[in-house]
Amino acid sequence: MKIYVERCASCHRAAGQGHPLGPDLVTVKTSGKEKLLVNILDPNREVAPQYLSYLVETKTGEALTGIIVK
Repeated sequence: MKIYVERCASCHRAAGQGHPLGPDLVTVKTSGKEKLLVNILDPNREVAPQYLSYLVETKTGEALTGIIVK
């Protein structure tokens, strides 16, 4: 749980903890061990369009990173 809190909770929810910016980690239970390992080792391999992040630089030089929410 410590690793989840340190590395995943800022973007993912699991067991009612974390933030819902990325997919809920409850869905990994049905994916299988191999896919889970691949997603842990290479988390950016598959990113659904609704979770893509964007970097915007303003005319004043400020850099903003985030996702677009409809």
